[in-house]
Amino acid sequence: ASHAGSLQGWPVVDCSADITFSFEPWHLELVAGCVTLVTLSRFWLLKASPDFAESCRVANQQVLTSLEPLDYLVVAFLPGISEELLFRGALLPLVGTNFVGIFAVGSLFGILHLGNGRNYSFATWASFVGMIYGCATVSSSSLIVPMACHSLNNLLSAILWRYASE
Repeated sequence: ASHAGSLQGWPVVDCSADITFSFEPWHLELVAGCVTLVTLSRFWLLKASPDFAESCRVANQQVLTSLEPLDYLVVAFLPGISEELLFRGALLPLVGTNFVGIFAVGSLFGILHLGNGRNYSFATWASFVGMIYGCATVSSSSLIVPMACHSLNNLLSAILWRYASE
């Protein structure tokens, strides 16, 4: 977004060099760590917060109940890719690839996860997750890393919900 704006003559800094679509072998470790952190924090919250657990149950039931197993890939990867393009690919470079930017964009990510059965406890957790994805983006300088983290977390969450529901 900042690159396109700067090409059009808008008064924005071209941040396209800050966050790329590169992928290096060490990024696999970062993806594994982020996926583990998000999955474990979700498990803990499901046990510790009845409000969060109910919010997840309602939201997952609305979206996942009628899906076939292969549909889970689409439901996991489309938002994982598109949301990361918006939040970490466009907004984070515009706000700043620093703590303030990570916090602001992560908070907005969480707020926009309100509704459709999702409550404030879910939005707070989504803000935390958005900040993790922001840190992963800044530390790797790659948009592929948060896309992989987000998509894999969505997929794991959906699969675990399906098997827990049976």
